[in-house]
Amino acid sequence: MAKYYATIAGLPNIGVDDRKLPIQTDALQAELRQELTKRDRQLLDLLLMEQELPQILETINAWLSDDSIHWEDDPSEIELEPKEPLETIDAKELADYIIAVQQRTKRPRTKHLPDFIKEYIEMRLPDPELEEELEEERAEMREELQQAEEPYTIWQLRLEQDKLMAMYYDYLMHQKNRFVAEWAEFNLNIKNILAAYTSRQLGFDPKEYIIGGGTLQHHLRTSQAADFSITEELFPQIQQLVNISREEDIARREQLIDRLRWDWLEEQTFFKPFDIEYLLAYYLELEILERWVSLNEETGEQVFRQIVSQLKHESTTSLEEFKRKQKK
Repeated sequence: MAKYYATIAGLPNIGVDDRKLPIQTDALQAELRQELTKRDRQLLDLLLMEQELPQILETINAWLSDDSIHWEDDPSEIELEPKEPLETIDAKELADYIIAVQQRTKRPRTKHLPDFIKEYIEMRLPDPELEEELEEERAEMREELQQAEEPYTIWQLRLEQDKLMAMYYDYLMHQKNRFVAEWAEFNLNIKNILAAYTSRQLGFDPKEYIIGGGTLQHHLRTSQAADFSITEELFPQIQQLVNISREEDIARREQLIDRLRWDWLEEQTFFKPFDIEYLLAYYLELEILERWVSLNEETGEQVFRQIVSQLKHESTTSLEEFKRKQKK
């Protein structure tokens, strides 16, 4: 395992309460890409990929629906370019794979395209035997959404975002690197627990907002108990998170969540001061600081919209309801 003595020794100290950045995340990312081994760069890319997933999905959607790709075309002459450069995956490998899928040909070998993305693309292939049944379900959903005044295309996009995000987290949780796997599980548990509590507070069905599978997710989807039957054995920080979910000040609530994440990162890397885990944790902590440096009091409502967006059902109604509950 590589040791990064010089790189880590040169990093400025940062604390959870800092409000000035000693270095920007972009600059640190560029430095790490030069210093890390190939295997460790892949771990960094996996963590960075979460922020890029919406763009990756947009690219996949655009290329899968590209009518200019025909089965008889020479793959080498087909040019596909993303709207914006992709940083965490190889755009050329993604394009070649999608072209093979579109042309129903042998899938190319890939070195820098994660398996979960390839699996997701394969899932998007239409199955003639199921198409009629699926179209009936789509028609029913269109009717329900029309009554709810929500566009079908938006609902469909949210559904695909959920699928890809669930596959991403599952992929991370099966990584050999223990830090990456446990960070993914910890972060997903936070998202799911807060989604369950917030949706219940807003009168929504929690099961509609839970990502992934497992015992904890099962409790969040099915339990009618006030605490969703989540014990400290399932999630050691559950009481802290429950208290955080009751915080009415939106910005304060987000700060407490980030502090919980920060404490976890510090604990996990305490005995690995010169390993890749320390650098990954440092980058994640710097992201937390950068986020709060860019926020101010006027962006409190924006923070809430991000929370509701994570629940996949952002709406003016839920925002107004949340505001009314705050005033009580």
